[in-house]
Amino acid sequence: MNAPQTLAFEDWSARRDAHHDRVQPWVAPRLERAFRHERHPVEDFLFEYYSHRPAQLLRWHPGFGVTLSGPQATEYLTTKDYMQTASGVTVGPLPEKRREPTQWIANLLQTTSERAGFFGCFGIHEWAMVYRSPDIRYPDWPLRLSPEALATFVESQPIRCTHFDAFRFFTPEARPLNRVQPTRKSTLDFEQPACLHANMDLYKWAYKLSPWTSSELVADAFALTREIREVDMRASPYDFSALGHAPIPIETPQGRDEYECAQREFAARAIPIRNKLATLCRRLLAPAAALVFLTSCATKPLPEDATHVVALMSQRLALAHDIAWAKWADGLPVRDPSREAAVLERAGRLAEAADIEPGLAVRLMRAQIEASNLQQEFWMTSWRTGSGLPPGEPPTLASLRVRIDSISSRLVAEWAATPLLIIPKASVRARLVADGATPAAASAAAAGLTRTSGSPSPLDKSLDDDPPPDDANL
Repeated sequence: MNAPQTLAFEDWSARRDAHHDRVQPWVAPRLERAFRHERHPVEDFLFEYYSHRPAQLLRWHPGFGVTLSGPQATEYLTTKDYMQTASGVTVGPLPEKRREPTQWIANLLQTTSERAGFFGCFGIHEWAMVYRSPDIRYPDWPLRLSPEALATFVESQPIRCTHFDAFRFFTPEARPLNRVQPTRKSTLDFEQPACLHANMDLYKWAYKLSPWTSSELVADAFALTREIREVDMRASPYDFSALGHAPIPIETPQGRDEYECAQREFAARAIPIRNKLATLCRRLLAPAAALVFLTSCATKPLPEDATHVVALMSQRLALAHDIAWAKWADGLPVRDPSREAAVLERAGRLAEAADIEPGLAVRLMRAQIEASNLQQEFWMTSWRTGSGLPPGEPPTLASLRVRIDSISSRLVAEWAATPLLIIPKASVRARLVADGATPAAASAAAAGLTRTSGSPSPLDKSLDDDPPPDDANL
């Protein structure tokens, strides 16, 4: 995860103004045409097919993990999903209701990037949208070929459109000519990185992830989409020469070569945008996405004497990923009562050797076991809902247990040697989440740090600086 960043007003206002200056030349002509009730078949598509309005495109967002300082930043508190922290104003963690669509976008971006590109479509999709039909999408603009010549050309070409939102506009007569029959549900099966429309849609995924997407990335995607749209229309059967868009005659070998050359350039330029969006999705979906919220709650610093204890807790939780992977591969459940009982019994023996009350060590380790179970359940749930499994073969469960037992022994020993009665749990949770734990797992692990027997004392409660976060609100 990228480190959180705090921007002074002079820095973030400069970025905001630069974004406005970049986007304004795209937005102003659209607004002027709308005032005159005029339509541009190339440019207006970007504001009509895509739902991001001009005012939304002009609005600057810093992106996830960036805090805006200074009193001027409070204006963002009127915008949904922003929140106040001790350092300033920032966009908050991804709401639970947005996790599923964000996961879908992440899966689409990943599968598209892993698939080989197909560069043999030559923009026939626009021709298939007017094939043997009196109704055409732009009746105010002339076709470059007669209807019969256009139909003859379409029938002479192998049509293989993989993008559903292009295919769905094919005429009924053209649909059977397509070698694949994409549907909305099969989008993940067909989307591929050479498709002009798939690369145009990077703009859609960028703005749909707003305000977590930086506006600079949204503008990068818009700029690419705008250029692709121009080529798409130049390769269409319409004649837009009057708008300054010379045709790319894909009905000729030279025209098809020109189209493919542009298609390959766009595919290459789309790669960094797709990768940045995929990285953003991973950050938003990862447990550490709650770091901004938890850090703002952790008002007490983590005592230096506690760093070794918390580091070992973090190392133990980190192993939960591979343990879940090994159990997944073997078809085993997350929870193993007999194994857990053995770990707790061993913790009690270690506590006696370290001359501390065994019940305290058992409480500590019971909390770490619960935290590990929650972390394992998180990974298994993510794999069940479509997140890709790690590559290769998982480590054996036996080898992982040797490692985790070693960490547990050191954790009990460090815990016994720590002279502090209380470690601020909110600070511990924030540190564990920053290291990759889910908020639920971090809260469970921190709950074992109370150094008194029985119920927490008033001193414990006063030093436990805030209650565990509600994961449903993260």
